[in-house]
Amino acid sequence: YFFFKKDKEKKSEKNFLKGGICSVIAGFTSFCVHAGGTPTSLYLLPLRMKKEIYVGTRIFFFTFVNLIKLPLYINLSMTNLESFKHSAILFPVALLGILIGYKLLKIIEEKLFYNFIYALIFVTSSKLLYDYLI
Repeated sequence: YFFFKKDKEKKSEKNFLKGGICSVIAGFTSFCVHAGGTPTSLYLLPLRMKKEIYVGTRIFFFTFVNLIKLPLYINLSMTNLESFKHSAILFPVALLGILIGYKLLKIIEEKLFYNFIYALIFVTSSKLLYDYLI
């Protein structure tokens, strides 16, 4: 994106196959290592949606992914009453984060938003590759 893409504003066309593959990879990596954001972004970012639509799409996608994971995590004893208590205690902090994110989304311009998201993907992907290789 930063080095090779000439027209950063150009929208890609929706592609059912690419979207399906990225969704499956996102679901799998989200279940295993909570790293489903990058595959999701690989499909969604080139579509150049309005920033609000992009964020909303990710919220809906990961809401459903997490709802699907919940019974599996309970069955695998990865989630229990203690973790639900921690979630309840941290719920106000999550709401504060949502409010801050909402305010930031309203004031940040679209081009800066996309550059910031791509930069974050580069950093997190580099970290994942580093962890894998080292």
